[in-house]
Amino acid sequence: MAYPPPSAVKPSAASVGASWAALALGIVAFVVGLWNATMTLSEKGFYGLAFALALFAAVAVQKNVRDALQHGEPSQAASYQSDTTTGGPGGLD
Repeated sequence: MAYPPPSAVKPSAASVGASWAALALGIVAFVVGLWNATMTLSEKGFYGLAFALALFAAVAVQKNVRDALQHGEPSQAASYQSDTTTGGPGGLD
C-alpha cells in the first residue's frame, strides 16, 4: 500500500488550534493542581518531571512515526489499519 507523502496530508487550522488549546489548558490545569496540592515540594517536583517526560515521550513517538512514514516504512498503527480485508492486524489472520 502506497502512503501519501506527509507534506500532502496537512491537518486543518481548526485541528491545529484545538491541539494547541488542549495542550495549553492541560498544562495550566496541571500547574494549578500542583500549586494547590498539599504535598511536599519534592513530590510536586516528581509529578512535574513526570509530566515533562510524558510530553517529551509523546513528541518523540510522533516524530518517529512521521520519520517512518517519510521513509516508506509503515508504523505499527498504520499496519493495523492498512489491511482490513483479512480481518486481522497486518493481515496475519
